[in-house]
Amino acid sequence: MTDAPLIFLSYTTADRPRVAPWYEFLKRQGHNAWIDKEHLIGGQQWDYEIRKALNAAALIVIFVSNNSVNRRGYVQREIRLALTKLEEKLASDIYIVPVLLDADAARPDLLSGLQFLDATDDAFGEQLIRSIQHQLTATEHQSDLILDESGIGWSKSVITEEHIGTPGYAFTAQIPHLTSTDYRNLGDCTDIIKGWVKSRLCDYRSGLLSQDSWFSFGQSRSQRTNIWDASCADPMVHGQTVSIRYSLYWYGAGAAHGNVGFQTFAFFLEPFFQIETLQSIFENETDALAAMQACILEELSAIKWPKNEDDEEEQPLLDPDAIREGTKDWDALANFVFTGAGIEIAFGSYQVGPYVVGAHVATVPYRRIAAFLKPVYRQALRADFVDFEVPHFGEDALTSASGHEAANDQAITPAA
Repeated sequence: MTDAPLIFLSYTTADRPRVAPWYEFLKRQGHNAWIDKEHLIGGQQWDYEIRKALNAAALIVIFVSNNSVNRRGYVQREIRLALTKLEEKLASDIYIVPVLLDADAARPDLLSGLQFLDATDDAFGEQLIRSIQHQLTATEHQSDLILDESGIGWSKSVITEEHIGTPGYAFTAQIPHLTSTDYRNLGDCTDIIKGWVKSRLCDYRSGLLSQDSWFSFGQSRSQRTNIWDASCADPMVHGQTVSIRYSLYWYGAGAAHGNVGFQTFAFFLEPFFQIETLQSIFENETDALAAMQACILEELSAIKWPKNEDDEEEQPLLDPDAIREGTKDWDALANFVFTGAGIEIAFGSYQVGPYVVGAHVATVPYRRIAAFLKPVYRQALRADFVDFEVPHFGEDALTSASGHEAANDQAITPAA
């Protein structure tokens, strides 16, 4: 059973009596279902264990009710993590199955566009099993995925190492292996990424030389274990670039909670080299930074808390000043990947808001920054024919998300 694909059940604590029977139902059907009340024990790092289960899940069933939509708790973070993983999946995948426990419950904006199942429907059990079987059948054919028409294939391996100590460490990292008949040096990216992973592992090993007297073997292992977990998304191939984004989780032994962050790698395919900084792709770095800051502010400011019963209107999830502080320079935009929609910038715990709001990813469309790109990158990112916006920056450019609205549109003439 433990080797069977994992099905993660997400719910708010108040709904446990209503969700537990469906957990038992899935177990009776022979599925490897995961629910916190059955799998978390005293002394475990629950935040890490939940994230580890989410990462391992082949499918996530999210139970939504009047209780959950009125709570600003961990279930919202689980939804965000699930949606981040959803971006890695094929369009035909289900991956997330949202379920209404109350037929009149409001559907969270985060799940808009997904087909909900109704737990009050007499046929719900059958519908749930059918959705699960669809996903599990689809994932059987995804081991060596060829991305788009690029001819690039990939697989993953895992590096794990554990040392029991005071404190010890538990280290896990996925390594992507990319292959291509067209780009002969593509395998270098695996060496670069593996070097980064091994460097982090050596940091944990060297920490064994300076054991803290505060820790002892009288404590539970989870209390005296440093944790570092790195999971990589599918490689993103766009134009003449390939990007890989890692989701990181780390926990310092004895801390109140773990933290979430990102590490990204972007490469130019031919000639093959690493694009180490985002500013290096721009001719006009100053205006490019201002345009990106404005776009990120606009997108992140639009995110709202789920509306409570006492709220007259939805409240912003993030403080605009915190967003500005978290995007103040190029170093703050260090975690980037290139996609078909634009440049995605990832922000970890505390970067654009308090811990409770979680991690965030913002997309800057190419039309917002194409005017500032170096010609070779404009072509490589397929931004040479987009209608782009030329923003006007005034003294109040960053005081509102509308400070960078386009003054005019024009087409870029491709280089000869």
